[in-house]
Amino acid sequence: MKLRLTPGSVRLRLSAAEVQDLAARGTLEDRVVLDPSGRALVYGVEVSPESTGAPSVTFDDEHLLVRIPPDLAAAWLAGREEGVIADIPGTDAPLRITVETDRAG
Repeated sequence: MKLRLTPGSVRLRLSAAEVQDLAARGTLEDRVVLDPSGRALVYGVEVSPESTGAPSVTFDDEHLLVRIPPDLAAAWLAGREEGVIADIPGTDAPLRITVETDRAG
């Protein structure tokens, strides 16, 4: 799973196999070790029944999680859509959340 952060967006790109894993398990997680002590940024995506309306992003400690409501995830996980894109309100400007299938790899 690839993570891309820019000042106005969070983007996750999943391989086809990762999309299948997410569909089966409801959650997918990866990590990047950032220093020799082993501290890592953990990031993931979750199809969350508690999530309603629009996708959301949480960041606690070193864990970034994108939650997608099941109704928005269904067509993407079934292969009928390329992904889920949403703009959510932010403190300064909207934050674009993109979770998509990486067809290139």
